[in-house]
Amino acid sequence: MRRLNAALTFRLLREADAPLTMAQLTRGTELSRRTVELILADLLADGWVREVAVGSTGVGRPPRAFAFQPDNALFAAVQVDTHSVRAGVADTHGRLLSSERRVLSDYYDPATTLEQAVDALNAALVASGRPVGVVRAGAVAMPGLIDDEGLVLGLVDAPTWTGVRPSAVLAQAFPFPFVGDNDANLAAVGERWKGAAQGLDSFTWLLAGARNGAGIVIRGEVHRGFRSSAGEIVRAPAVGMSELHEHPLGGLTHPDPQERARAERIVERVRSGDRDAADLLDEFTAPLARVLVTLVWTIAPPLVVLGGGLEVAADVLVPRLETALAAEGAPAVPIRATSLGGDAVLLGALHEARASVDDELLRAKS
Repeated sequence: MRRLNAALTFRLLREADAPLTMAQLTRGTELSRRTVELILADLLADGWVREVAVGSTGVGRPPRAFAFQPDNALFAAVQVDTHSVRAGVADTHGRLLSSERRVLSDYYDPATTLEQAVDALNAALVASGRPVGVVRAGAVAMPGLIDDEGLVLGLVDAPTWTGVRPSAVLAQAFPFPFVGDNDANLAAVGERWKGAAQGLDSFTWLLAGARNGAGIVIRGEVHRGFRSSAGEIVRAPAVGMSELHEHPLGGLTHPDPQERARAERIVERVRSGDRDAADLLDEFTAPLARVLVTLVWTIAPPLVVLGGGLEVAADVLVPRLETALAAEGAPAVPIRATSLGGDAVLLGALHEARASVDDELLRAKS
């Protein structure tokens, strides 16, 4: 019970936007003042909180208030795609302190790719200016089928990755543990934490084009399904998403910045009224609409978030998708662009790294 009470107090302080008074803590935790004082003594001793001055009411002593110290622990994240690896270091509030990117020399060679991931994360740690000892955990995001232990079950066009556990490889290179998951799943986690899906317990995060993926959140948890394949509906031949791999607008989700730039120029032409560019967008929308209709009729999420680069075209893409849903008689599920840009996956990985060691971070005494 002591540990549970400590966890409740810890999380209340961590998620607060401002220092909390003793009265706010006892009210928020529904614990006695004495219990909260004992927990705060542990958290103060371990550096998780500090006591701060607040304005006096003019009557008696000013209330005691406590602020969380988000940089008492840092978390690391690594995002791997077919073109590059990005590594970042953040505090417990998800504020990114540093990030580094490396262009991959051979994505199809797991050993070489993970060596470059280690190099990128080492560089990010140096750039953060903080000692590696304050990093408590890391997470790695990969495309493909990843089970809940971080094992790669399958990766389209890259069978050499099957059976590799990237989180275990990275954990051997750093003095902190790693977890791993699919990148679309982690993008959904990041979106719920910091992005367009804040406050929602259920929604779907989607990208399509040169890369395809879906992260499905139901009742606050990523829905993995059998062999972690729930979001891989985008790979089903019947929905035709493979048509988008080589489509000019598929470059919106391409990991190579030059390919993305080419696709973004087409979007600009659509905005300027270019008929040929608009036709290309209509071609691109059709298979994407088919997978959306399937998701809406089966999962019926209260929100669909477009990310991975699709957000760049949201103003011209979303109306077409809404029209397609209406033409099918499907529920009018809201469609929004990610508010996190290219950081959704990295933020989701940071969140999962933090979640993986929440209990250990408390170090509450039994």
